[in-house]
Amino acid sequence: MIFAFINDNMVKEIQETTLEEAQMRAQYFQQIVDISLLSPQPKVGWLWDGVKIYRDIPSVTPRQIRQALILSGISIAQIESALDSLPEPIKSLAKTEWEYSNAFERNRPLVEQMGAMLGWSSEQLDNLWLFAGGLK
Repeated sequence: MIFAFINDNMVKEIQETTLEEAQMRAQYFQQIVDISLLSPQPKVGWLWDGVKIYRDIPSVTPRQIRQALILSGISIAQIESALDSLPEPIKSLAKTEWEYSNAFERNRPLVEQMGAMLGWSSEQLDNLWLFAGGLK
């Protein structure tokens, strides 16, 4: 099994070991999490929110995310169509977030939902954010 050892809500160590050995080391860590089946595999420095482990990816501007989507083959019309397909009140809340956010954060629930609707994996969304962050 592969475990992430977490302190201060950050993955401090990753080790392949037995459950018994991981539990013995647990006293030195805030949390231990079996990451054997996770894809992509978390790395040292990733964050823990009490439920899941995720990459710490900086937020991007509305311009950056829109340009990254266009350059990745996703039109603004496709995004708006996906937003329009959501049930109320989620649709109105999501459209407000899309139209009026000053920054787009990778780990927002709407991002995961829209990514799934577009058939994108979590790793593809991470890469989209990293690409967007590089657009100046």
